[in-house]
Formats: sequence, structure tokens, C-alpha cells
Amino acid sequence: MHQIDQLGLVLQRLMGKLLGTPDPATTLQSTLDQLTTAVGKAVTDVEGDPRDMLNAIAGNPAFTTTNAEHLAELLWRLGDPAEAPAASPHASRACRERALLILEHLNATDRTYSFERHAKVAEWRGMLGG
Repeated sequence: MHQIDQLGLVLQRLMGKLLGTPDPATTLQSTLDQLTTAVGKAVTDVEGDPRDMLNAIAGNPAFTTTNAEHLAELLWRLGDPAEAPAASPHASRACRERALLILEHLNATDRTYSFERHAKVAEWRGMLGG
């Protein structure tokens, strides 16, 4: 339950950032650090194997389909090239690739078909050039 509370705080801070309210998490790395604290290193380790991230999500009962979709959205926004510092284009792309991977995993495993999620996967895949 503590992890869910921490994830909520991270999402709250991100929304504050997106809405322009003051927030200490103003860089990609500091936000990734907070997210790592909330959900674990496998999810935010941009150098690690993305399959480790999927295993961490699949093995954690707190990651419902809705939570996983929120995490994908969060990672996608963290990877926004306009927001990422020039020194971390790899981290930016890795965040977006992980976001796409989460949604693709949900499309393959979720028993409920989501037109919106499938459209988002197609859009994000196009934006990543693949």
C-alpha cells in the first residue's frame, strides 16, 4: 500500500509540473529518482532491460491495468524531448520506449479491448519512428 501512496505523490508532482505549479521535481532525473523510490528500480532503470520492467509490473499486485496505463502515460511525458535536458536524450527515448512497451503488453494481455489504448500505441509507435 505504501508504494501506491508514493506513486500517487509522484503523479501529483508531475501534474503540478505540467500545470505550472512550483515543484521540486523539475528535471527528468529527479522525477525518475522519485518514481524509482515509489515503484522500484526495474521500472525506471533506463539502462536496464525493459523486460525486467514488465516482470516487475506483472509481479506486483498494485499494478492494475489502470495503474499500468497511468505509469505508461507518466513515462511517456517524462520522455518528452522538449522537457528533457540535452544531456539525456537516451534517457528520454528510453522512457518513451518503456511507456510504449507497457501499453503493448496491456494490449496483448488485458482481457478488455481498448480502442483508445490501441490508438495510443499506434500514435506513440509512429512518434518513435517504428
